[in-house]
Amino acid sequence: MNNELDLVAVRLIKEKTYYSDAPVNSPQAVVDFLKQELSTYDREVMCVVNLSTKCDVINLNFVSMGTINSAVIEMRELFKASILSNAASIVCCHNHPSGDPTPSKEDIKLTERIGLSGKLLGIELLDHIIIGRGNMPYYSMLEEDVLPVGNMEVFKREVSKIKGSNREQML
Repeated sequence: MNNELDLVAVRLIKEKTYYSDAPVNSPQAVVDFLKQELSTYDREVMCVVNLSTKCDVINLNFVSMGTINSAVIEMRELFKASILSNAASIVCCHNHPSGDPTPSKEDIKLTERIGLSGKLLGIELLDHIIIGRGNMPYYSMLEEDVLPVGNMEVFKREVSKIKGSNREQML
């Protein structure tokens, strides 16, 4: 009887580079960074921005490409690159080809699953952003208080600034 055990190695492979001069440290910054790419798709696409402990971008992973109104997201696929990249936190982002960034019930449930899965893995979900079409409206679950605010101070500060400026505009 021959007992063999294969040794395997798992590595990230760099496919393409996206570049931004601005730091990606707020929901608006994530939208500005990804809007050009996500606006080109005629179907839903989910991507994950992997971040370091200081919220510096490590890399970007396209997780799923679906249909005109849905995409299948498996947690193991969503977090695979995050784990391999030693990410401390993530920002999930997907598009709505219809143009309306309002989250569906499925989007909210998915966000809850991602948040819970991330807690188990020790990878914090900072935000889930939905990008529309045209003039690129977006919906940030963090800004809309759908997503519980985590421990990452950088995102908290930026969202507070945004909310503060919105209040000043309303007064």
